[in-house]
Amino acid sequence: MEEKACIIVTGASGSMGSAAVRSRATAGERVIMACRNPRKGESVRQSILAEVPGADIELRILDLSSLSSVREFAASMQGIPVKSLFNNAGIINRDFSITADGLEATTATNYVGPYLLTRLLIPQMVSGAHIVNMVSV
Repeated sequence: MEEKACIIVTGASGSMGSAAVRSRATAGERVIMACRNPRKGESVRQSILAEVPGADIELRILDLSSLSSVREFAASMQGIPVKSLFNNAGIINRDFSITADGLEATTATNYVGPYLLTRLLIPQMVSGAHIVNMVSV
């Protein structure tokens, strides 16, 4: 039996991300919540499940500021067809900080991480798949 294609939402525990998850889950889509904070992500997941019983929502850990986390997440998605990728996660740091990969944290999270994730997932994208890059202030 072929696996159902999924929609991946990064930053799914935030306001825009959780709204995207809720919308897609309500439409009957399989949604993967890609979140840095598992406790916050699970709280949002449970809230949506209370509103949309039986929704197909899975929580997976993803820290876009860490290239190894991005690679681990992409590897965990092997064999799962991807219908849409919502690159929604983002940060605005007031202080300069460097990630373990030697990148400035805002650049790593907002640009390099989503770029790498997208590149790694493209081979699994079904015909007509969408990549949505979101920004908010």
